Amino acid sequence: MKFKTTILLLICGFNALLFLAFDQSTSMPDLGEAPGTIEFIGDAGSPNKMYFEKWNFTEASMADDQIENLHLVATIDISSIKGDWKDLVKSIKKKKDYFNVADFPTAQVEVKGAEKQADGSYNSEVMLTLKKFTKPVLVNFTMTKEKPYVVEGTAEITRKKFGFTGKGPKPTVPVTFMATLPFE
Repeated sequence: MKFKTTILLLICGFNALLFLAFDQSTSMPDLGEAPGTIEFIGDAGSPNKMYFEKWNFTEASMADDQIENLHLVATIDISSIKGDWKDLVKSIKKKKDYFNVADFPTAQVEVKGAEKQADGSYNSEVMLTLKKFTKPVLVNFTMTKEKPYVVEGTAEITRKKFGFTGKGPKPTVPVTFMATLPFE
């Protein structure tokens, strides 16, 4: 009898763990008000401007107030994509060969340092986690010299690196961003 009870308790415990793991992976944290904009162009014969409505910094530091020491982590609510072509936005959120929001509700960007360029801008090889892939993406940005720090920049994302196999859009997607950094 003790053996059957132990097995039953183990099964119940395992099921509870599975439920918790599933529940956490499908829930979206409250990111609050976005500190700026992240926009991208999906070009499938004509440019379609889209943006993420919900995102925020979940980590931020900059040792000695030096841009070269910048460390940021931003979490993006992928289901918050908006754009003018509503049917296209709905489709790319849903399809497995695009964003597949049901399985991958968030993306994450991590910045670890930056290198000053001759023109005064900065480059950083950020790590982008999108869908099940974590890959480096080169970002170029400028930043104001005084608080509140505002960054503006660009990046280009290669679709195939992140499992975007749907036909139509160009192989790379241009991204622009502007944000006020959370430093007081």
